[in-house]
Amino acid sequence: MNLFSLKGKFVLALDRTNWKWGKKHINILMLSCAYLGIGIPLFWMVLDRAGNSSKKDRIHLLERALERFGIEKIEALLADREFIGEPWFCFLISNKIPFIIRVKQGFMAGGICKGCHVPIKTLIKTIDYRKRKMVNYPITLWGLPLYVSIHCSKKSKEPMIVVSNLLFENPIALYRRRWEIETLFSCLKTRGFCMQDTHMTEGEKIEKLIFLLAIAFCWAYKIGSLKAKEEPIALKKHGRKTKSLFRKGLDLIRRSLFSLVRNFSQFMSVLSCFSSIQTIRSSM
Repeated sequence: MNLFSLKGKFVLALDRTNWKWGKKHINILMLSCAYLGIGIPLFWMVLDRAGNSSKKDRIHLLERALERFGIEKIEALLADREFIGEPWFCFLISNKIPFIIRVKQGFMAGGICKGCHVPIKTLIKTIDYRKRKMVNYPITLWGLPLYVSIHCSKKSKEPMIVVSNLLFENPIALYRRRWEIETLFSCLKTRGFCMQDTHMTEGEKIEKLIFLLAIAFCWAYKIGSLKAKEEPIALKKHGRKTKSLFRKGLDLIRRSLFSLVRNFSQFMSVLSCFSSIQTIRSSM
């Protein structure tokens, strides 16, 4: 948090990543902070089983986060359709944790048709075809008062439907930031450290491995963003960068480590991003 100078309120994303080593399922639940297109890993746990996380698992991660920076620092908790259910929503609402969570279009909700519960997707018929969206429509789901927002994109096979416990100015746009934790998983796995190639199967060891990779990921992204200000990353014809800030930083760290003996000053330069942490600590 000090490395990225996080200020104001945080947008948190909760998600899982998993793979198999032999017959063993490696199943990781992670809570991250959305930050300029990436997810900063905050808390995680290795589940002792395959499949979805439980309410107890999610509460455990959230309580660690709340203990660290409090509810008042959370702008919104984002999660996909896996993280649903009446007990889970009750916990979030009772603890006044603002959330935007995607739900299935077939869920039965009240407040749409008088005197009965109908599928949420019924609201799609009432959406203006020019605007293609609905924002903060009041409903009841599992007897809980919520707000539903819908976006019908021409490119998507199905509409995006999210529910929230508070009125957000643009809940769909805010929910889209959930993708930033997917970027984090990609960097930890196939596009970066290839974490899934480890032969470790013990949960405690994997959690420690993620601890090291989390530091390495943040280091690479931070030094990449600093160096990109000095040497802007080239753009492709379609306007996207030839490499990400994470990849730029990771390449710099690798080169500095391989040439450590003959070019020690280069290695010291890639450590420069940690000076902000030292400054903060010395002022405490």
